[in-house]
Amino acid sequence: MMKKVLVADDDLDVHQLVHDILQINFKQVTIDRALTSKSFLNKIKAAESPYDLILFNVRMNEENGENILNSLQEEYPDIIDRVIMLADSPEESSASVTKDVPCLSKPFCLDHFGEVIKKVCS
Repeated sequence: MMKKVLVADDDLDVHQLVHDILQINFKQVTIDRALTSKSFLNKIKAAESPYDLILFNVRMNEENGENILNSLQEEYPDIIDRVIMLADSPEESSASVTKDVPCLSKPFCLDHFGEVIKKVCS
């Protein structure tokens, strides 16, 4: 079954790495990308069908990830269980653990990343 994923990060290298990890873990995957929080929220709003997995950076364009998460929870409560936050450091990751949303810190451990995305998508 095709997985539909949205990746939001202002770092293009992260987009490529996440793309590669998703290709390894899922046979069929389509990936939409956003480089800003505004673009990210617009893509969720405009999606014809909901995303199976949503990954976004906690500090994209200096936007506060918790504000984005609160917006998602208010406007799209049915997708919160498919969200994974990405953090630029382990310290940022531990500070960002909120609302039972998993948070992966860079540099990513490929095995752990794979486990988390499979759990969220199950």
